Amino acid sequence: MIRFIFVNGIIAAASLLVTSENASAADVTCTTTLYFCSYGPDDVVTVTTTETADYAPLQGFGVYLNGSTAKLNDITIITSGNTSDAIRTNSENSMFRANRLTIKTTGKTADGINLSSNGNIDGDNLAYVKDFADIEVNSGIGVRANNFQNANANTVIILPDGTRVRQTGTGTATNAAEGNGYAVYAGNRDWDTNGLGLRDIIAGKNNNTLGNAYVFIGANAVIASSMTNGHAVYANKGGLVQLGDGAKVSTTGNNAYALYASREQQGNYKDNVRQGYIYLGGGATLRAENSPIVIRASGEGSIIANKVIETPVIADTHDGNDRVQGLDKTATRDTFGIFDVIGIMDAIDGGTIALNMSAGSQFFGSTNAHPEKAQTSNIFLNIDGAGSQWKMDADSNLTRLTLSGGATLTPYDSSVNLTNRVLTGELLNKGGNIDLAGAADLVGDVLTIKGKYTGADGFLILNTTLNDDSSATDKLIIDGDTTGNTFVRVKNIGGTGAQTVNGIQIIEVTGASDGAFKLKGDYIHKGDQAVVGGAYAYRLFHNGLGDDSADGNWYLRSELKEKKPHYQPGAPVYEIYPQFLLGLNTLPTLQQRVGNRYWSHAGNLMLSQGADAIEPYAPNSEAGSYIETSGIWGRVEGSYTKMQPRTSTSDATYDYSAYKMQAGIDGMLHEGETGKLIGGITVHYTHGVASVWSPYDSDLGRGRISSDGYGFGGTLTWYGDDGLYLD
Repeated sequence: MIRFIFVNGIIAAASLLVTSENASAADVTCTTTLYFCSYGPDDVVTVTTTETADYAPLQGFGVYLNGSTAKLNDITIITSGNTSDAIRTNSENSMFRANRLTIKTTGKTADGINLSSNGNIDGDNLAYVKDFADIEVNSGIGVRANNFQNANANTVIILPDGTRVRQTGTGTATNAAEGNGYAVYAGNRDWDTNGLGLRDIIAGKNNNTLGNAYVFIGANAVIASSMTNGHAVYANKGGLVQLGDGAKVSTTGNNAYALYASREQQGNYKDNVRQGYIYLGGGATLRAENSPIVIRASGEGSIIANKVIETPVIADTHDGNDRVQGLDKTATRDTFGIFDVIGIMDAIDGGTIALNMSAGSQFFGSTNAHPEKAQTSNIFLNIDGAGSQWKMDADSNLTRLTLSGGATLTPYDSSVNLTNRVLTGELLNKGGNIDLAGAADLVGDVLTIKGKYTGADGFLILNTTLNDDSSATDKLIIDGDTTGNTFVRVKNIGGTGAQTVNGIQIIEVTGASDGAFKLKGDYIHKGDQAVVGGAYAYRLFHNGLGDDSADGNWYLRSELKEKKPHYQPGAPVYEIYPQFLLGLNTLPTLQQRVGNRYWSHAGNLMLSQGADAIEPYAPNSEAGSYIETSGIWGRVEGSYTKMQPRTSTSDATYDYSAYKMQAGIDGMLHEGETGKLIGGITVHYTHGVASVWSPYDSDLGRGRISSDGYGFGGTLTWYGDDGLYLD
């Protein structure tokens, strides 16, 4: 049997259309004030209304519940009347449940889901969608959970993974009784005086909201709004919105934030004025196209944070009279996720933002905790993992920034080539990177940290032109105390090296300079890392010289030795290299190459002696020289050479071992009355290894050169009968 949502006879037939797979829908009647005929599960149902919503007569809403329960399978609700909410409750103990829900409202201030109450009883108001939710409103609020007058009452909306909520209209958002312009909202409207007496109202009491409002949305939700001041996700006055991992939240209206948690009041009366909560179950993509601020937490206790409470579990048997279990804003656990954020993170008047960004997160923007305000606000950013980056495009202030696991902070300014940024707050560099070098080979960026800096094996990356004391350089200024260990990488940009005195200042510390900055260089010298600038070596030193000997700053300094510049270890290697190559290129003598294939005059008598006769026999000595006209030959050669040059720019000594293989073929090209011309083709292979010693690389022990050579060549040799030869 298929059951239907319908309406009683108060509404004219033209004002409500109910369709389903059952053609007898028109025969179904209702006897209550609900648009619902049964508590059983219903099949595919479409509800379309065109009337302006009203309570007397009851009309215009898609589904209206007043202390009742509606359970459906698949429902589509379309409304076009003004204030015609698709789903509207008006009492505690109301429950709407569906497996699949599609909503579209086009009327003025017509909400998608609007849970509210005029009652004052202990009970919950619940809308639960299990599998699929697609909600689109024009000028209303997409999802709206209002809290009640009763502290023991809760409004709860639970939506599944992949939920889509879109507010598409134009105009300016308002948070009145018939509010509009927000995509997801939890809290209470402005100037809520329901249940108040005249005396309270005259006294200025206007926020009589003691209950709690909750909106839970699963992972990978898409949430968007388009009105001026129309925030995509908005929580205030005791409201809590919790988003699952991977949410995409965006706004296109002026001054509209992607996330907004607020503690609000009207006038000076402060009864029951409570904070808003936005909890994130993981990462999110956050955009505010026409607002510089993308996230704002405003008011004491309001919070936007990577934490969650457990989403309530709704049993199949749950109905409107059952209480929703597990609603405790304080029973939280921390979460992490991948973020993609563009804009300003803003905490003001006591608000708090606390985000845990996992590997691959990108934040392009700035932070502002408004230190000029009397009320302390807090921003905590924990950026972790390789590939994570905060591209800080404006001066920022926060409570604490933690960089870990390879995450990077990069100051940025799109309007100029060089940046000069200020970050106010505590910074913990726990295996992260502060990158002033960037991708471009520009020198002169400055980052000032106004606060405590703690290094925990993090990195500072700088561009520097390695010359004398006046060299251009990126610079880190710490206007506060330093502790811990930080590694420093220096990229030499165009420096040819020069003698320094005090050195090139790359880190300035105005507070207690107890932190250690350690250079990660090109080689080790005297137990310290050093970087190369031309023929000079630079090491990192704490404190200056003379009057600056206790200034707490850090300098790159090239050293002097015996009035000679302190060469980097590559200098001896480069000096020896051509001599080593020359040694590998030596050629064999004629005798080494051809052996005993030529004997002059009487010397050929030696060929005829011995136990083994040589064929053909050598001619008599009177016959002249013996010249073999063709042959194939090969030879192997090994050598070890130790060199101590009398004069060397880098005072280098070296030794090398060489191994050579040579082969060739010879043949007679010409024979004349006075001699023969022999030609040949040769091939060569050589391998050599050299060890280089110098005072300038004493910590390393030696430099090393390894080389392989291949070649081919030709030979011409004239052998004269009179003993003269030319090779």
